[in-house]
Amino acid sequence: MNFPTRSQRLASALSLALLLVVNGCSMEASVNSTAPAPASTSEPAAAAPAPAPSPVSSTAGPKLGFDAVRHDFGKVDDTVEYKYQFTFRNDGNDELEILEIKPSCGCTTTELAKMIYAPGEEGSIELVFHPKGYGPQTKTITVKSNSRGSERIILYINCNVTPFVQFEPRSVRFDEVPSSEGRHEDVIVVCRDQSAVFGTPQCTNPNFMVEWVQPPVNGRGVVRVSLKPGAPKGNVINKVKLDVQGAPKEGAELITHPAELSASAAVFGAIIVEPVFLSVGRVDPGGNVDKSVELKRPKGEPFKILTHVLKNPSPPNLQLSVTPRGNSYIVRVYGASGNYQGLVRGSAVITTDVPGDPTLTIPVMGAVRPDPKK
Repeated sequence: MNFPTRSQRLASALSLALLLVVNGCSMEASVNSTAPAPASTSEPAAAAPAPAPSPVSSTAGPKLGFDAVRHDFGKVDDTVEYKYQFTFRNDGNDELEILEIKPSCGCTTTELAKMIYAPGEEGSIELVFHPKGYGPQTKTITVKSNSRGSERIILYINCNVTPFVQFEPRSVRFDEVPSSEGRHEDVIVVCRDQSAVFGTPQCTNPNFMVEWVQPPVNGRGVVRVSLKPGAPKGNVINKVKLDVQGAPKEGAELITHPAELSASAAVFGAIIVEPVFLSVGRVDPGGNVDKSVELKRPKGEPFKILTHVLKNPSPPNLQLSVTPRGNSYIVRVYGASGNYQGLVRGSAVITTDVPGDPTLTIPVMGAVRPDPKK
């Protein structure tokens, strides 16, 4: 049996002592968390902690984001001015520029402090709303910007209008009136202030006239709206304007309120266009424009269409067709809206063999825009 020599025993003792020293240092480092970690050549240094996330979105480019895109005023009075703010923020990482703010009608005005916003910066579109008309209404404000992926955003305001002065019927329309004839209709006018003072009604179109047939008493009267003989062919538009002085509610100060009544007529000569316009109404983006009107003689006499052309169409790909149907013709405007959004416009120009009335111009109108109720 061989026993280790003295030198071998001494080497083993030194190795054990060295091992204890190394293990002791490691244990001390693990207990003392504030002590620096020993350098290591076999493992990489620990990664630095990630920085706190930025409050601005990492969306590439500018990004326009609204807190809300719809506001409901509820019941409103047409003698009162209403205000609201649509607040927004640039949620992108580049400069946002507001290019255009366009209300759908003149009853709404907007104001914006500036047009350029840094990443994370907030702003607000201030609007002033002057209600007009009757009953439930939806108005829109179109906001165009350089926002990535949402260059066009539509804001909506809803309301239910109670008028200070009411007309019954609410509008006057004379259809299929020969150009040599006239028409008239009586309209009841009522103000909710029975002590109101009514002015003299006026027409905006000289082919119409208006007069009191029952002067107002206790806030109520009757006017007669008349279309004069000899009005030009086509759709004749008019507004009856009437200033009424009264108190919007009991005890309130007197105001002078401008009330309006719409009046129009479809006047024809030797050919009747029914309806008068190629009115396509509202078309969904990516949908189809498609509207027809009928051309006929007053007594059903036969005639011929010689030429037809659609001038200045918008969208530009709209087409026009003419199809015979007995002694009348169907004139149709149609086409896909594609990526287009905006007003639908154009004029269908038709020439015929009818003496004295050879050329007809039929307006095309409507709009390609999202449904405001969705």
